This record gives sequence, structure tokens and C-alpha cells, in this order.
Amino acid sequence: KRIHVLEDELQTRIIVRTKNGIEFTSTGEFLYQYAVEMTARFQELKDSLHEMQDTRYVLRIGVTPAFSQFVLPNVLKNFSLLNTNVYPIVRSGYSCYIFEWLKTGEIQLGFLRNDCSIEGYENYCIGSIPLCLISKNAIEIHDLPMSLRIAYDTDPSLLRQIDYWEKNIFGQANKLKVGMHVSDGQTCIRMVSQGMGYAIVPYYFLSHQAIESLWINLLKDNSGHTIMRSTYFIYNQHEYLTSKPINLFINFIKEYFPSYSNWNNTF
Repeated sequence: KRIHVLEDELQTRIIVRTKNGIEFTSTGEFLYQYAVEMTARFQELKDSLHEMQDTRYVLRIGVTPAFSQFVLPNVLKNFSLLNTNVYPIVRSGYSCYIFEWLKTGEIQLGFLRNDCSIEGYENYCIGSIPLCLISKNAIEIHDLPMSLRIAYDTDPSLLRQIDYWEKNIFGQANKLKVGMHVSDGQTCIRMVSQGMGYAIVPYYFLSHQAIESLWINLLKDNSGHTIMRSTYFIYNQHEYLTSKPINLFINFIKEYFPSYSNWNNTF
């Protein structure tokens, strides 16, 4: 209904119905891009007004769920000790969402699992960790098609990595059987510890207790290369030069993470 009101006011078609659903007209696509730009500019205005009325600066950060659980709390604690007048606002979501939030200006900085490319933005790899095959007891790779895998809700980029490994090892025709699907990685690990099946998880999912009690094998492709999962910090180059809080946070991240590049450490 709102679309029809807008079309009447602008005297132009914005959307059309096709056999595949609803699509933008060329005018509609232009209006959408304009709305995205205006939304980002309005957010910048709100941030500026907030900073004028308060001595604190606002940082809008997007992070993946796993990063927010295992890494971000310690990062923000250390940053806040050094910068008491910077106020981080954190939004959590999968990498694909963070990518969109950056483009629309809903967040200023992002931690995500994809090496993505956005015009005007810089990528900085803050670390890589291996993917692991875990089970209560030792299991041979060639026995996996006869065993049950425990899957869990996770970032689509991780699912693509697992799918790549599966096809690389077993070929296109052989699909590993999923015997159980749970809501998150930690529930998955608890199921594995009870002998309900095997799973594929990033190494940092594993607690010290899990490392001591489970059989763990690094995931490797046919060439013997370990399947690694990298995390990238992404930021706007212009804001790095013009925004004091963003400049402070970017420089802090670049100093903070070199010591965490080895997966044997916390990250």
C-alpha cells in the first residue's frame, strides 16, 4: 500500500510483478539506492548530533556470533580501558548480513569471515584458525560416509567451506549423512561428547575440557593442506582518515591482533 502511495506521489512505477515475484523498475532501483544513501547519511547525522551533545564518541560495530562470543568481549574491554570516551554499539549477525550493513551505513566497522570487497573499504586479516573433525572416539576419514554427522546453524560461509572439503575428499556424488541438526556449535560439541556422532567445527569452538576429552583431527584437503578459516576486519578508508574514534579503534585492532595470528593462542 505504501508503495502505491509513493508511486502516485512520484507519478512513476517503482515495482512490477513478474513470474518470479516482484522486481524494481529502473526508476525503483534508482530510488532504492537513493534511500540507502540517505539512510546512511541520516545515521551519520545522528552520530554527529550525539557526539555534539555528549563527550563520548559512538562506534557502530558488526560482528559474527562466534566472534562476539569468543573474542570481542576481551577486545572491547582492553580498548575501553584506553579510550573511556568511546562508546561501542555492537550488532551481531552472519558475515553476509555484516556485508550488507556496511554497504547501507548501519555499521561503521565489521568483523567477518569473508574476504569481501567493497569500494572504498579496506580489509585486514586478523587471524586464521583450522577447521577440525571431532568425535568421541577416533574415526577414519573413509568411514565418514557410513557415520552420522551432527550439523548446527552457522554462518553460510562456513557451510560453503565444509561443502568444498566434502566434495574435494569424497567427490560430487557422495554426500555425508547428517543425523542431527542443532541450534549452535556448543550444543553440537556436547552432542559429540555424548557419542551421538561426529562434527566439523572451527578450533576455537573447543574448550580446554573438549580438547582433553574428544578425538580431534585437523581437516585437510586432498593435497594435505589444512582447511583454514580467516577473520577479516573491514573499515572505510575515508572514515579512517576523518573520524577520530574510528581511527583510534582501527589502530588499536592492528596493534592488538598480530600476537593472535597463531591459532594456538586465544584466537
